Amino acid sequence: MRIGVMNCKGCRYSEYDSDIAFEKIKNYFNKDIFISEEDSDIADIWLLISKCSNPCMDHSALKSSLGKLFIMDEKDADKAIYMIEKLRKNFNVS
Repeated sequence: MRIGVMNCKGCRYSEYDSDIAFEKIKNYFNKDIFISEEDSDIADIWLLISKCSNPCMDHSALKSSLGKLFIMDEKDADKAIYMIEKLRKNFNVS
């Protein structure tokens, strides 16, 4: 599976350490391929990692077959893992 990652550029409203959330997801899906928006605008799913609860990044050019998930808190990492596994199973994506 190609998991795209778009990180917010950060602003003064940073509310949590987004690296911790991303590392948890990356460690769980360690056999999958992670790409950034600089690598490609197409992925199976995109993780939009915001550093606050008010994401302002422009993700309109990103394309995916399974959609986009916003990560706006450390707790969202567990939700993202659950959703990606569910989507992978339902759409038979490897």
